[in-house]
Amino acid sequence: MVPQSSDRNLTPLESTVGELLAAADLVMERGYAMPGLILLYSLVDTMAWLSLPEGVEDVKGTDFIGWVRTYGLEQRVAPCTADELYGARCGLLHSFSPDSRRSRRGEIRPIYYVWGGAGRELLQGEIDKRGDSGIALHIADLRNGIVTAIDSFRRQLVTDAKLAARVRRRSYDLFGRAIPEPYAALLRARLGQKGEHPDGPPKE
Repeated sequence: MVPQSSDRNLTPLESTVGELLAAADLVMERGYAMPGLILLYSLVDTMAWLSLPEGVEDVKGTDFIGWVRTYGLEQRVAPCTADELYGARCGLLHSFSPDSRRSRRGEIRPIYYVWGGAGRELLQGEIDKRGDSGIALHIADLRNGIVTAIDSFRRQLVTDAKLAARVRRRSYDLFGRAIPEPYAALLRARLGQKGEHPDGPPKE
């Protein structure tokens, strides 16, 4: 695994990645697998947005699919394809189901999930027995594949100066960044804590 970037301009990126992964792990440990998956898909959306060309700020399905292919996530979730992963993302976020517009049209297979100690092959066998066109995916394979893909993304930031510049600029818009100082000063004034950042510990 590639270490987190030491570039302070990328701190919001690293914070966002860490928060979304930790939140996904937490809710899945509590038994809420589907909400955890939503967080994982949200992380891929965020990475796709960071990778957009200059002058483009709205993520489309092709951007999500492109990021999945470019950074090796598609290989990590095989036999699921990047298109099927995007369809699964849309079905889960929009209807909390495995079905998306393209799967209903028969253009891609719906994805069904397994987690914990159960194997993907066991679920795939059950899917095949009932004559369903779906494909099984272990959530751990998706989660670990996303981590590996982000590591590949970090590697490219070292060698691709234009991508790194776009990511640094967009990182300032992530929720993982520090509160901008003008807003922090206003908040301190309103709280009557003039010598303290609002995120800092309370004064003795």
